[in-house]
Amino acid sequence: MLNDTEKNLYGDPNASRAPQAPTSFEVKDTSHAWAETQKTHIEATETPSFSSTIQIKTTHVGRAKKIALWVFVVAILGGGVAAFLVNYFSTKALAVEVQIPERVSAGKPFDVDFVYTNGTRTILQDARVSIELPDGVFLVDDPGRTKLQLTKTVGDLGVGSSGDVAFSVIALGEQGSVKEFKLVLNYKLNGLRSRYEKELNKQTAIGEPALQVDLVLPNKVQSDEQFNFEIHYTNTLDTPLEDAWIKMESPLGFSIKLSKPELASTNFWKLGTLQPNETGLIFISGVVTGQGRDVFRFTTTGGVTLKKQDIAIARKEGQTSVVETPFALVVTPEGSQGAIIKPGDSVQYKIAYKNSSGSPLNDVIIKATLVGSIIQIDKISSEGFIDPRDNTITWTAAQVPALKVLGVNEEGSVRFSVPTPREYPIRSSQDKNFTIKVGAEINSLSIPAYLQTQKSLGKASYETKVSGNIEVETSAFFRDAKSGMINRGPFPPRANEPTNYTIHWKIKNYAVNSNTIVVRSTLPPNAVFTGKISGNYGVNAPEYNSRTQEIVWKIPHVDANQGIISPSYEAIFQVTMTPTIFNKGSEAKLLERTVIEADDEFTGVHLSNVGKELTTLLPDDKTIGQREGIVQ
Repeated sequence: MLNDTEKNLYGDPNASRAPQAPTSFEVKDTSHAWAETQKTHIEATETPSFSSTIQIKTTHVGRAKKIALWVFVVAILGGGVAAFLVNYFSTKALAVEVQIPERVSAGKPFDVDFVYTNGTRTILQDARVSIELPDGVFLVDDPGRTKLQLTKTVGDLGVGSSGDVAFSVIALGEQGSVKEFKLVLNYKLNGLRSRYEKELNKQTAIGEPALQVDLVLPNKVQSDEQFNFEIHYTNTLDTPLEDAWIKMESPLGFSIKLSKPELASTNFWKLGTLQPNETGLIFISGVVTGQGRDVFRFTTTGGVTLKKQDIAIARKEGQTSVVETPFALVVTPEGSQGAIIKPGDSVQYKIAYKNSSGSPLNDVIIKATLVGSIIQIDKISSEGFIDPRDNTITWTAAQVPALKVLGVNEEGSVRFSVPTPREYPIRSSQDKNFTIKVGAEINSLSIPAYLQTQKSLGKASYETKVSGNIEVETSAFFRDAKSGMINRGPFPPRANEPTNYTIHWKIKNYAVNSNTIVVRSTLPPNAVFTGKISGNYGVNAPEYNSRTQEIVWKIPHVDANQGIISPSYEAIFQVTMTPTIFNKGSEAKLLERTVIEADDEFTGVHLSNVGKELTTLLPDDKTIGQREGIVQ
């Protein structure tokens, strides 16, 4: 067996020239910086023909004893020693190296090269090269890959052949951090079933990111005052950076008012291809709403899109805080009306202000902006200047002299009145949920030392809701083709003779969605419900209680302006009424007054209304004369 192995590695020993064995060798190469740590030292006294004498190195055993020891080893290990030696000789002459930059830019693709040379005298079969990726390193061709190990098949390595296997990767991480790669060459030897491998580890350090980002924010801002900040970015590479982007995570209470360049989507900017060393900035203007000393934290991330995967390269955090406002400002309605009103009500508003800045403030201006389609600007009354072009009221020192110089802790107030029309301004189904919104602002160009703004500012607001209304229209007919029912009996009505009539309930719902609607009424003692019902009554038909003679109609929901803009719910039912002798010479009652109740979905107010009672005069039946309904 040993002779066959020798022939594989060194050729025929009868050839004209026999190879010379090294005087000292080991199983795994220690001359390379990344060689394995297990070693077995062996010395040979002559060219290693397997019939010659080979010694295990020692300084206290004679030649004969050494030979005996070697024979003993061969006898014990047999073919295992042969395999060991084959592996030794093959790996000794197999040179491998990992080539990788000492330092790489975070986010810049680079190659990890595994270079090999087969210096043995045998073919290395079915060679494979594997790489184990450290955390934060991705394959360029498959950045979404979750497995950290990848194997490439090389095939057979011929005698004296050399080559390399390259893995293109991207590394991410903090500047100065280290990434260690593990690469393994795995192969088989001719005639042996076992596989052997060479393993190397090599490190690289993370340098500056390929895309640098910076967030430039003011230290302090005022609540509800627009402020500006910038996101700076730089391509640090000497090559173009393609499909670059910037993303910002903003806190609750912040809204963007302006962005240059424009947003591609929410808090996301596409930069495209950045040229080598190109720099740029994103200008943002926004508003935060908060209380004094609230802190708002922002995070910006720069990255690239690779194979439809967003790769984040660099992050930068920043924050700003809300300062105590130099003004205290409050808007309130006076009197019982204010939070919720009805059409036709008038609301008196008060704007109270106070200088809380700690220093006098000069030339103070107060402005109220009114928003709402129900507002009649020409009906508003106030000491301030009313501008119908933008629905604003302004107070300056010309109207309120105390605003010329507002001393420390000095306070005051201004007032205005807003009447509303008696009718809802409904022109379409979208005219609903009416409100009066008052936005008040007070400002001065006097700026306390602690503020980093262009003016001292205070803001406040108040919203008044207008409740809805729901009505039920009641009507009765003797001749009623629309109902699909035939009414029988004498008309004009006669005492002690029954006559049929159809009753209509039609719902009108104004300005709000209404829920849990209930319509109810009661028949007089001499009238009964026939059980015939028609009309667009929805999911529930009216129900009759014969013991109480009450008729009840329940509707879960009615949309805003249904019955005004869109078709209404309508219930039609038939009753029979028999006049008594006491009704002679006058009309007879068909139905008591009808009550409707509902819940206003917009304001939460409970709505109610009353429909008229119905008699045999039948004013809505145009086929009946004015006095025909008198009982005969």
